[in-house]
Amino acid sequence: MDRMLSAVEVQSLRMRALRLDGTREASVHDIVTWCGAMQAQDLASGLWSLGMRLAAGTTGATQADVEAALERREALRTWPMRGTVHLVPPEDASLDASPHGREAPARCGPAPRVPWP
Repeated sequence: MDRMLSAVEVQSLRMRALRLDGTREASVHDIVTWCGAMQAQDLASGLWSLGMRLAAGTTGATQADVEAALERREALRTWPMRGTVHLVPPEDASLDASPHGREAPARCGPAPRVPWP
């Protein structure tokens, strides 16, 4: 007989799937690969979201750790779907790109630098 999951069990499973249960990934590439794509319309929030999931040292990831990973192109910040900016694995960037996504960078110009929260 099937049983219903409790609200606490559902919440726990969701947090685990989102990697917000304390699970840490070894690289930014591993994080965006696990998630498929991460919304990053707001750069500071995108950086923070990666930092929350990245294993780095005993105190966690720093802004510099996350920015260095993006400089190494472990993830690309692009317009793959819905006309919004996402972080995606570089090998998936061309697979997700919609016709609108390909036009967006030229239309919008470079993303502004945002201070770390």
